[in-house]
Amino acid sequence: MRRSLPFAVSTAIVFAVLAGFVAHAQSPRMSLIEEGTNASCGPCATHNPTFEKYLVKPHVASRVIPLIYHSSWPGRDVMYSANTVMHTGRIVGYYAINGVPTITVNGKFPTRVTGGWDGTPSDTIAINNSLSTATGMSPLTITVTEVQTGADVAVTVAVHSSEALQNKKLHVAVVEGHHYYASAGTNGEKDFYYIARKMLPDHLGTSLTLGIGETKTFNHTYTVDTSWNASEMYVVAFVQDDATKEVLQAGTDKIDLRMQSGPTVLLNNAAGQPGEFTGTLQSPVAGEYSVSLATKMPAGWTAELLVDNVVVTPPSKITIAKDVPLAVTVRITPGASKNRLGSATVTVNGPRGGSVSSDFRLYARDIEAFVMVKDEGNAAIAAAYQAALDKSLYSYALAPSGDERGFDLSIFGVVVCEVGKTTLNQEDVQVLKSYMNGGGRLFLIGAEIGWGLADDSAAIAWGTYRDVAFMTDYLHTRYVQDDYSATTVRGVAGDPVGDGFNISFTSGVQNQDTPDELAPLGTAVPVFTYGSSAAVAGIRYADAKNRLIFFGFGLEGISLTNSRGEIMRRGIAWLLGTTGVDDAFDVGTPAAFSLYPNPASGRLVVQVTVASASRLRVSLHDMMGREVALLADRDAAPGVETLVFDAASLSPGNYALRVVMNGIVSARLLTIAR
Repeated sequence: MRRSLPFAVSTAIVFAVLAGFVAHAQSPRMSLIEEGTNASCGPCATHNPTFEKYLVKPHVASRVIPLIYHSSWPGRDVMYSANTVMHTGRIVGYYAINGVPTITVNGKFPTRVTGGWDGTPSDTIAINNSLSTATGMSPLTITVTEVQTGADVAVTVAVHSSEALQNKKLHVAVVEGHHYYASAGTNGEKDFYYIARKMLPDHLGTSLTLGIGETKTFNHTYTVDTSWNASEMYVVAFVQDDATKEVLQAGTDKIDLRMQSGPTVLLNNAAGQPGEFTGTLQSPVAGEYSVSLATKMPAGWTAELLVDNVVVTPPSKITIAKDVPLAVTVRITPGASKNRLGSATVTVNGPRGGSVSSDFRLYARDIEAFVMVKDEGNAAIAAAYQAALDKSLYSYALAPSGDERGFDLSIFGVVVCEVGKTTLNQEDVQVLKSYMNGGGRLFLIGAEIGWGLADDSAAIAWGTYRDVAFMTDYLHTRYVQDDYSATTVRGVAGDPVGDGFNISFTSGVQNQDTPDELAPLGTAVPVFTYGSSAAVAGIRYADAKNRLIFFGFGLEGISLTNSRGEIMRRGIAWLLGTTGVDDAFDVGTPAAFSLYPNPASGRLVVQVTVASASRLRVSLHDMMGREVALLADRDAAPGVETLVFDAASLSPGNYALRVVMNGIVSARLLTIAR
């Protein structure tokens, strides 16, 4: 909303007034992240969502100021067209960027870590590495003040230095925090953030030299364009060294809107039981703000938004008083879907670019396959695993990286760790060691795991975490070589996981051009080999304490969802101890069955749909794979078989219900509770 009366907003990056600075005063270092992007660029649409989610994380937003330019290539972009000279000047003229999307952190391209190229926006590890070199205090303090009358805005930027500063540049950018375009280009992006609209006086900046303890003030004016969102406009100022491109300090008058909350990840005790996340919203500027709720819910799950304990229907308008905390609650109620994870994002937007988002995730406890997503951020990889798990018949949750630290992993039937084509870091390894020390059942999948842990060149050239003992003692595998040349994997005949498979693993969502060759140690056995060779692509291992399946290639490389799903189904079943090496497996349609209640304490009902005359065997197994009860072992006619079992005699804990029809094995985790 435009204001007809003058008003002023002033936010310094330190909590002091300018007059109070002394010669040696310093301020917290703020980092500037600049991006070159384009609304018709396919990779931009792929990488930007990860980048945008990263920027609003509290620990990032508190020390980073983003600024985004738009290029003329590869296609149409209405934001570029609105100011061609500025965007081209910064992207091409200043940084010589020749491919988008590309970012700089304080004027430097972050060195790639998880793939892509130097400056890949979704490579958040590389961004973190760059930010880690720009912490602590800065001799520079930048204060931005705006006074607006109607559409005309007067900008004052004051720069103070506690050290002598020569031959630098001050750049001042007018920024629009968010703009929705139905068609800004051709890549499908509709929401754009941190858009550089204008630079004052231009993209070349203003020369800056300061003596010790000196402050200089610069005045500019601009007019809010009628096509901009007036309430989203703010100013970013930064000091840069043209010779080295280093950004020394940045400041902004963007409103510091904050949302503080307790745990953002919860594990529910029972299906149908709501989980609540409550936080407090606070702003230094009173006014009307908009609040929205974006959800990613499995079928049958619901989410509600409450503001000050009153249910609101988002998107909605709320009023925030200056510096007065306002309670915001998200309530998620799980349903009965196989996907046992629901997520919600609360976003609040207000004047002067004030914006804050918080992510909340609720896991239902009855999860058979807890999936640690450790890949390089390509959403298509996780989607490939979700599609496979949908085919596997097991309940599951695809947990974003880091969530596994909030749970005792031993409560889940199986832990699947998908790593894509990146590597395990030291923290990942410690989590997996702890899980296996407690008697874990691990399905570890990734094309660079062995290379990262055991290849000397990886540690030297790429800085990967090296842990050969983890490979040998926990994964029961010796790393043989990297980049094995093959396009197919073949299942070992008679193996309960691999038998009958001979499939391409380079035609899926990510080409497996860098798979690891492995060698099983001790009693570990091969599951898959590469092509028709004897080179091992995957192993499995079992002892009295642990079960393990380890693949040196990524399942995301398999394009056939049914094949991915069958491998996941067989692997999880074996890890649960519900199958053995003597079982006859065929790649076919698993049995459709239900069991309730789950968890159970007494009467358990199992219903099996028999499509055609079949030999039916239904049994219960403990987590060591031992059969503890036989519910049925007979010929079954087409129809629905209903089996009733009294589970009161079983000890509390996790069991596997195993259904075999005509040699095809299906299994599901059952919890016995008291």
